[in-house]
Amino acid sequence: MIIHDISVPLSMGMHVFAGDPAPEFKRVKSIDVNGANVSLMCLGTHTGTHVDPPFHFVQDGATVDEIELSKLVGDAKVFEVYGVKKIGPEHLKNFDIEQGDIVLFKTDNTRYWKEQGFYKDFTSLGLEGAQYLIDKGAKTIGIDYLSIEEYHGGGYVHRLLLSHGIVIVEGLYLNDVKPGKYKFICLPLKIEKGDGAPARAILIEE
Repeated sequence: MIIHDISVPLSMGMHVFAGDPAPEFKRVKSIDVNGANVSLMCLGTHTGTHVDPPFHFVQDGATVDEIELSKLVGDAKVFEVYGVKKIGPEHLKNFDIEQGDIVLFKTDNTRYWKEQGFYKDFTSLGLEGAQYLIDKGAKTIGIDYLSIEEYHGGGYVHRLLLSHGIVIVEGLYLNDVKPGKYKFICLPLKIEKGDGAPARAILIEE
């Protein structure tokens, strides 16, 4: 069994979506003075690898502490989509997507994590591609950058997916993962009434 950690580390100066708060970390206690190290952490709910529950874009949708964890644990398929800026049905039709699948997209985005600053022209899922995945019965969709939807996309893709109860996982790091089938586990912080939460995501290769 091989465990792939597909989360990005939380750190000062890391990539954040344009306009989102940058994370801050401050040591407030130390072993030398207090006998233990304790830090204060301040960050947005959509920092790094994170989960978007319906409430992120749907006013009466489930919050992050209310979503079924079964949506974030189960059989996953990693699909490679390169050289594409907006993923549509034409890029998905040859993939084996079944009812209840967790679908993760490995794209050109992964390399942007190593560059400085937020990259606005990232690969995203288009509205028609989102509808295709809904029709196929995907329960969760993940991508390897900070948004499933194009920059200045208007929220249409988010609203379409989330209004159908599909959970979105953003900010995955899939550079070291080959396309194929895996067991997926992604556990977001249990933030009461949260519109999102950072998460630790792994793929298990058996």
